[in-house]
Amino acid sequence: MPEEAANLAKVLSGIQQKLREELLSDLQGAEEDIKGLSEPGAYSMALDEYRAKFLDKLYMLQSLINELANLDETHRRRLPRVFTVSAPGHEELAKLVNDRLSKLEGCHVSDVKVILAADKTWVAFVTFYPSPFPRKRPV
Repeated sequence: MPEEAANLAKVLSGIQQKLREELLSDLQGAEEDIKGLSEPGAYSMALDEYRAKFLDKLYMLQSLINELANLDETHRRRLPRVFTVSAPGHEELAKLVNDRLSKLEGCHVSDVKVILAADKTWVAFVTFYPSPFPRKRPV
């Protein structure tokens, strides 16, 4: 059952990605219309349309994925894991951390701490919960 749930979650994630790309395209086309939304009293029919057309669907799809993730959670508990990354500069560290985070497909990142070590290297500690779905390739 976990394999079936993982396959279904992957399909739902693909649908989410397509919706996000459509949302980005629509927002780029309506850039002037959304600039006025930063005012506290501003109201826009376009914003309601985006919510109905994209956001409600995205939230619903994410809820389905979350339920599939919890399908087998009654019998086991996911424990947090930590990985560390170090680099001589802050920009290099950000690039390395982003690279590692991009490989954590389906994982829940709960904390990222960045410190400057005594030897003047930057170190990041990333705490995450592994994906509840089985993976075909290692991280």
